Amino acid sequence: MKTRYKILVAVGMLAYSGASLHAQNTATATGTTNANIMKPIALTWEHPLNFGVFTVPTGPVVLREAGPSTPPITGFNYNNINQPPTIVSGLGNTALTNLAQFGAGSAGNPGPNIDYVTGENNASYSITLPGGSINIVGQTYHQTMSLDNFQAYILGIVVTGGNLDGTGYQYFSVGADLHAATGQDADNYVGSYSVTVTYN
Repeated sequence: MKTRYKILVAVGMLAYSGASLHAQNTATATGTTNANIMKPIALTWEHPLNFGVFTVPTGPVVLREAGPSTPPITGFNYNNINQPPTIVSGLGNTALTNLAQFGAGSAGNPGPNIDYVTGENNASYSITLPGGSINIVGQTYHQTMSLDNFQAYILGIVVTGGNLDGTGYQYFSVGADLHAATGQDADNYVGSYSVTVTYN
């Protein structure tokens, strides 16, 4: 009995010794972490979507205001863009003039809405425009006209987004189609819509 006891003790010591050696076999590595904070993207309205002045239509008429192809829109010339709309349908039913003043208190030449995007240098972004139509309302007689087919333009090309330059800015314009009814009241029509820019 004594001999067996001694053997059992010896085996137990060997097992304990092996476990101790295994626990000391460790390795350590250093991990790294990283985070980037981008400049917030911002959108500044610079010029109204201005269809200028036209005479009372003798039939339904659709006018389109698109983005100019030249010159490139900059912070120096956006107020000088002078682009009366084109008549898409109803040609001969109305006469366009080159006068400004479309919305209450909005001076400037006829032309597209012009927006100024700022944010992270060289970042790309998407543009979200109204997907349907919006109404503008006459301020005296309260008749409405509808706008649809909203499109964004850079250098006259339809786009769904853009790329900020190396200093983190870019201009784009927004145009749409304006629908005027036969005998539309002579009035000052005003409305608003939303444009959203989002980093890609």
